[in-house]
Amino acid sequence: MIKVSNLTKKFEDVTAINNLSIEIRPGVNGLMGENGAGKSTLLRLISAIYVPTEGEITIDEHPANSLEAKNILFFLSDNPYYPRNADIKTCVSLYSSLFPLDVHKTYELIDKFKLPKGRRVNNYSKGMRRQLFIAIALAMDCSYILLDEAFDGVDPMAVEVIKQEIKEQGKAKTFIIASHSLTSLEGLCDNFILLHKGNLSKEANIIEEATTYQKYQILFDKEVKEEDILLKGYPLSSLSKIGSISHLIFNADFDIDSFKKDFPCSLFEKINIDDQEVFKENMRKEKDR
Repeated sequence: MIKVSNLTKKFEDVTAINNLSIEIRPGVNGLMGENGAGKSTLLRLISAIYVPTEGEITIDEHPANSLEAKNILFFLSDNPYYPRNADIKTCVSLYSSLFPLDVHKTYELIDKFKLPKGRRVNNYSKGMRRQLFIAIALAMDCSYILLDEAFDGVDPMAVEVIKQEIKEQGKAKTFIIASHSLTSLEGLCDNFILLHKGNLSKEANIIEEATTYQKYQILFDKEVKEEDILLKGYPLSSLSKIGSISHLIFNADFDIDSFKKDFPCSLFEKINIDDQEVFKENMRKEKDR
């Protein structure tokens, strides 16, 4: 388990992480937040690249900067290092000399991602370079894998292959995947952590969190606006329209019969809410604070 206790990180007069306390759960954890929320800073603190201004981090009860912790964790930054003019073989050789890398597994993933082996890495596209280093990260013999903007620039087909590998490994490892893209983490994460201006806004299990919301598609007899529903005291979180059909998301139970009397409708149907919508609702709440 990764335990973060009263963690603060300041850069001169900027507080990037502010008195943050959280326990990172096993499985696949999505670290969400807008740009500047503190996601990358938190990953660098956990991996002991940065030193906390205050507070502490332990990994399996070892301090984050200890050898014991570093031996069981691998952090893939959004801009990983590779030697100039290096090819795949050079990169794999370098990382295997520094980390507990399963070289055979690395090449299996490289083949799965269909990366060309005869080209220099700096001639790869941004997405291809990302796939190479994700292959390296996913072949690490570590209990904890931290990925910063894992899917940035990766084409959708490759993203699905990577997600499948992460989900399979997530049964035995702990992943923390930082992203500002809701779509990239959809259907992948068991848990999510939402940061807002260096503070913990939300930490929950996606399946459990989804049950706190209710989504309905409704065809009202006359136009109904979001403020009309809120003025009546109903726990409306958001309202959107597709043609004449309104999609409403509520964040608590409410009296459906009373709602129908207040807002007559010819269609009222409960529908499923997906992971991405749960993320959006939580991020929208933070913006409204």
